Amino acid sequence: MPGLLAALNLTDDQKAGFQAQERKKQRPSGNNQPKPEVNLPIIKVPVTPVVGPPPASRFNLKNWKLTLPYNKAGNYGGHAAEIGAKQLVAGFKDPHFYTDANGTMIFWCPVIGSTTGNTKFPRSELREMLEPGNVGRNWDSTGTHQLEGRCRLLQVPSYPKVVIGQIHSYTGKSKPLVKLQYYKGRMEALVKLSPFAGKDKLIKFADVGLNNDIAWQIQLKDAVLSVTVNGVTQTENMLTHDPRWAEQTFYFKAGAYPQDDTGDVTEGARVAFSQLNASHNQKP
Repeated sequence: MPGLLAALNLTDDQKAGFQAQERKKQRPSGNNQPKPEVNLPIIKVPVTPVVGPPPASRFNLKNWKLTLPYNKAGNYGGHAAEIGAKQLVAGFKDPHFYTDANGTMIFWCPVIGSTTGNTKFPRSELREMLEPGNVGRNWDSTGTHQLEGRCRLLQVPSYPKVVIGQIHSYTGKSKPLVKLQYYKGRMEALVKLSPFAGKDKLIKFADVGLNNDIAWQIQLKDAVLSVTVNGVTQTENMLTHDPRWAEQTFYFKAGAYPQDDTGDVTEGARVAFSQLNASHNQKP
């Protein structure tokens, strides 16, 4: 490979893109294990001016933090950087998190982005913080907890699966209770049947396609999960699958989380949110 690239007389960016495409060909599908430590080229985040108001001017972000698809050094790769609630409310905006001319909140995540622990996929994604600065303060399965969103998928990677919303557990093995995802034009929910096992139940919804509004809601009410997409609701009683869900605590996530990790800087997921609201009615 190095000799071939030298013979082609490519630029550094072209070499990086070529190498990424070769890795994509060799990728086993459906594998979400963290990437092995290999000597990949350092790819700087492009310097792109961000115009328009910050997302916090339109959305209530005081109880969220943001995971970005680049590291603290400003490069794609390595461990993902985070932006806390205080910075978000103060007006943080970025080429990976901004508002467009219509006032929608845009999440952009290239597939070569930085990652968090226990996954090889990058993300530009909000993580709910009931108490900003304290990741251990979350909610349990009693009461009513609801995340409501409206968004459009503007761009998807070559492996066209993008998670847009989650209920994630915090305790134990910290598995997602549900992931709401776009896959090949259709909306799906992946429901984890146990907090300590890997098996998921796939719930299919209607086709939505790119650039179309998706009105959705994920709710946990006294351990009964409800997922609604464009007016169609499906439910699962999580305690009938595994009573140990009652021992977990949870938080919401929303944004662009592509299930793809190879490509060039132009390949990724771009999701536009026109609505995002979280609410809680916790039982004492």
